[in-house]
Amino acid sequence: MSRKSNCFMVVLIIIAVILLVLALVSFILLFVFDQLFLTMLAKNTVLQPGSPLFDNWLSPSVPIWFKVYMLNLTNADEVLNGGRPHFQEVGPFVYRENRERYDRQFSNNSSPQTIRYKHRIFYYFQPDLSLTNPNNVKITTPHLYCLSPDARWMTMFTSCEPFTTLTAQEAMWGYYPTSLLEVTGQKVGIFAEINGTDVHEFVVNDGVENIQNIGQIYEVDGKKKLTIWDNDEANTINKLDIDTKIEEINGSLAPPGLQVGSTVTFYVPEICRSTTLYATGKKNTVNSKDVEIIVFTGAPADPTEHIFEWRNRIFCQTKAGCPPKGLVALGPCLNSRGINMPLYLSQPSFIGADPRIGVHFDGLSLPNPDKHVTTVHIEPTTGFLLEAFKRVQFNLLMRNTNKMFKNMKSGIYFPIGRIEEVSFHQLLLTLICLLIDN
Repeated sequence: MSRKSNCFMVVLIIIAVILLVLALVSFILLFVFDQLFLTMLAKNTVLQPGSPLFDNWLSPSVPIWFKVYMLNLTNADEVLNGGRPHFQEVGPFVYRENRERYDRQFSNNSSPQTIRYKHRIFYYFQPDLSLTNPNNVKITTPHLYCLSPDARWMTMFTSCEPFTTLTAQEAMWGYYPTSLLEVTGQKVGIFAEINGTDVHEFVVNDGVENIQNIGQIYEVDGKKKLTIWDNDEANTINKLDIDTKIEEINGSLAPPGLQVGSTVTFYVPEICRSTTLYATGKKNTVNSKDVEIIVFTGAPADPTEHIFEWRNRIFCQTKAGCPPKGLVALGPCLNSRGINMPLYLSQPSFIGADPRIGVHFDGLSLPNPDKHVTTVHIEPTTGFLLEAFKRVQFNLLMRNTNKMFKNMKSGIYFPIGRIEEVSFHQLLLTLICLLIDN
């Protein structure tokens, strides 16, 4: 081999060694940067006084808009004679939510480190964003009081009909259908029990020991496990807290390091059960094209997945059985609070539900995934929830059980109205942009 060839080989080896060293240094720097980033993230997002996000977690400054669309039944007499229900959607009636966490207690030296607090929500009407004042609109809707199994004996003594005409305000936030209920202070309405009065107490991990555990629930209302469902896994509440709902955009309450295919399970106290969200894709945030987020929805890319079906089946009850596909039984949760009402939740316009349910009705909006599907947008590195769009429809199972129903068809999941909760967390979005720029 010539001297020239030897020199060439030496140069190649030197270049290879330099490239290897550069690659190794880059890997080490990247690893160190990631660790520094996660350390800085953990320091700034724990649920402890002094954390930049703690005050915002206590009383979120980010606006959360609660939009209500009620369904007005335009042909009640025809329905009682066996006709198809026809609806007119009325809304939106828009409210701004004010969420509060109070009576806070820290475990401090005990392990795991936790924070105990009470949580409630107040709703404030926003006339400028609404169709009109809900007191000025009349709608015909199912008579929740007369249709309650516990109140049916009252039909022997009072005049009861399956449908009633109320103001939208009464149908949403409650009214007194009888003087007896007025004496007891018990209103009847879809949201009669939630405006500042639906208080829950939580014990959650504060993230100080391990940021991956932040928001994990240990107790709800003094219970470490529910007794509502027939399945042990269904009664487990050791899930993530998200205020404690998926629509709360208030800080890093999802674990960092998420990716497409990940799942995040949250406990939702309003329905006394957990719900799992599935990471189905990536996109840029609505308010910034520089930040990429992972889109979580209520169903995986393949809704026939065995684990998805299992997660729904565990909430079936031996007596009542399983609700139809796409419906969530709210009755068991209401029963635990002393309310007997066959209410069911679905996505608006029954999107994703058994197609045999929606064919009974006229006037519902055409199913539109962009408008009717719940989605949560999470920044994967930090676990911050930046945007959320919660869409839910309320339905009442109506059976023709006595003469007041006349010739009405039986076994119908009767839609009452739908809600949409929307929130964008500009503070967290700005923080992430600063971290990216640095």
